[in-house]
Amino acid sequence: VQCARGKSSHLKSGGLLQPLPIPSLPWEEISINLIVGLPVTEDGWDAILTIVCRLTKMAHFIPTTQTASAEDIARLILREVIRLHGVPK
Repeated sequence: VQCARGKSSHLKSGGLLQPLPIPSLPWEEISINLIVGLPVTEDGWDAILTIVCRLTKMAHFIPTTQTASAEDIARLILREVIRLHGVPK
């Protein structure tokens, strides 16, 4: 423990945090998260795909499963978001 305190770090310290630019149009930029580890519902869902517009904060909450593949998630995004709002930037 004592030796570790005396060592200087070879890593650069991080720079200042920079805010993300504000999108100019709704659904131009989105945030996507997958919430997993939920109890299984009667329909067999155990995860929620959340997609949020960065400008308006409007959100879509789509039931899915933890075992959904990338292809399954892409289909959900196409069906539930892009069909309604268009393709994000």
